Amino acid sequence: MAENDVLRVFHLDSARRPGGGQMQITLLLRELAAKRVENTLICPPQSPLASMELPPGVRQIHLPIRGEWDVWSVIRLRRLLRRYDPDILHAHDARAHTICLLARTTRQRLIVHRRVSFPVSRHFLTSWKYGENVDHFVAVCQAAKDQLGKVGVPDSKITVINSAVDERRFNDQKTSRESARAELGLIDNQEIVGTVSRLTREKRHDWLLETLAPMVRNRPGVRIVLIGSGPEESHIQGVANRLRIVDNVIFAGYREDVCRLLPAFDVFVLSSESEGYPISVAEAMAAGCAVVCTDSGGVREIVTSDKTGYLVPVEDSVAFRDRVMSLLDSPAKRRSLGETARQWVREKWGTKVMADSVLDLYTRMVRLRSRES
Repeated sequence: MAENDVLRVFHLDSARRPGGGQMQITLLLRELAAKRVENTLICPPQSPLASMELPPGVRQIHLPIRGEWDVWSVIRLRRLLRRYDPDILHAHDARAHTICLLARTTRQRLIVHRRVSFPVSRHFLTSWKYGENVDHFVAVCQAAKDQLGKVGVPDSKITVINSAVDERRFNDQKTSRESARAELGLIDNQEIVGTVSRLTREKRHDWLLETLAPMVRNRPGVRIVLIGSGPEESHIQGVANRLRIVDNVIFAGYREDVCRLLPAFDVFVLSSESEGYPISVAEAMAAGCAVVCTDSGGVREIVTSDKTGYLVPVEDSVAFRDRVMSLLDSPAKRRSLGETARQWVREKWGTKVMADSVLDLYTRMVRLRSRES
């Protein structure tokens, strides 16, 4: 690939609900658009990416992508590949992975993004999906890479590229603690323990409420703020009612302006039993929050315990609650952890670092193809 050549990349994402993966795609496209990259985004018409801020020049094409074996989407994608002749086909989720495998031509290099760290599903097609048909995998953390290795993907075909924090959202942030709290209906003397994530089973919000309930009963001024939406919301509300702490729990729903609300938190918590690379934790750290997290998936690649936050074994309720209480009792410790975390994130997880790593991988894959042809 010559230095002045334009690199053509197809990005495929099948999501119909907003999540961290879609935010990462927008950040990647923003950085790549400033380089010699021609980006085409392929997604369902209902994709949250359609309402997100995409940079000028990104071609957007809609495919239904109703499942991994959507034959019509495969046929149409193959036609698009022959028409536009991209160099790279980048699958950003599991359904896109399969669709790309079925549609690709010999012209493209296929890169698959793995954003989760739970075990890869094993079935009679596993060796096909994770074998030589994929040119390279991107794992968002070492834990995700380890899971790929367990199904036979060699280290040489996996690159760990951490998700990015959009530093512009925090550098330009003028929201004060008081205004953020007012927006959530809070008053300044209330102690706020908050989290940001989809309300799904593996995030264990039910366990979080059960763990913090004794503390809440002893400290009636505590409010637990849950920012996010998802299929477990009614179940979690039921848990809050059963524990009789419903007046202390605020369901804030899905928000696109999370960075404006993070200053309201005294302590940020993550209670997941399974994680990939939770960018919400890195964003909380970038906002200067003290964090307490379960030690799941790639969290330990973000949080250094006792230095940039606290890590607690999964489902260790006593240790988790004690860490939260100790931070509520010590504003000085919260400030110290939060400031150290802020500097750490901004130095390591900027969008340019992530995009440069992805672009380097694209370039290596295209040059490898050139040598082989």
